[in-house]
Amino acid sequence: MDSTDPRLVASFWGPALGLTSEHQDNGDVALRASRPAEQLWINSVSEPKTVKNRVHLDLHTVSVEALEKLGATVRPEQDAADRWTVMLDPEGNELCAFVREPERVPAYPVYELVVDSVDHVRIGQWWADVFGVELRKEDGDDWTWLEGVPGMPFEAWVFGDVPEPKAVKNRIHWTSSATRRTSRRAERRGCGTPPTGPCSPIPRATSSACFRSRDGG
Repeated sequence: MDSTDPRLVASFWGPALGLTSEHQDNGDVALRASRPAEQLWINSVSEPKTVKNRVHLDLHTVSVEALEKLGATVRPEQDAADRWTVMLDPEGNELCAFVREPERVPAYPVYELVVDSVDHVRIGQWWADVFGVELRKEDGDDWTWLEGVPGMPFEAWVFGDVPEPKAVKNRIHWTSSATRRTSRRAERRGCGTPPTGPCSPIPRATSSACFRSRDGG
């Protein structure tokens, strides 16, 4: 997650996710968990947030008020038909709160990773092919989703339909710990490695990801 003030953002996300803050000398903040897949790294950047994030997290919570006490605010615009509440973290990053009974809120409360796309079926199918799982969809829905991705620390990975194309670098991206086979699947499907590092832009899509090999690939 990119931020102009990582410590401010970490003051919300650390308690919200039940993670421990570890401040870095360069200004970044690592939010540590017992499982590496649940960690969140907040990177210091100079550019402020200017548009709605195309990647956000959905959280299980006992109440909207519980997240407000940690520093989030309720976005003024809401859709009354939605089963969730759109909120903003201290720097304006979107998240969605799904209120549950206390016994249904897990220790690591991330429910879904949500990615906006102008072609949610195409980008969802791309990731389904990379990880060797089925892209799920229902007639009439304007989203698709993945379940059962090995090692994925949340219930679903959702790809939602939006009309606007990606215009700026995502402030949130994910890192995938991939086997050599998975990395090769990504390469065969057009995922390249830019000169600046291993974060790979997905062709004509809305997202970027870092692939780290688990088997030396």
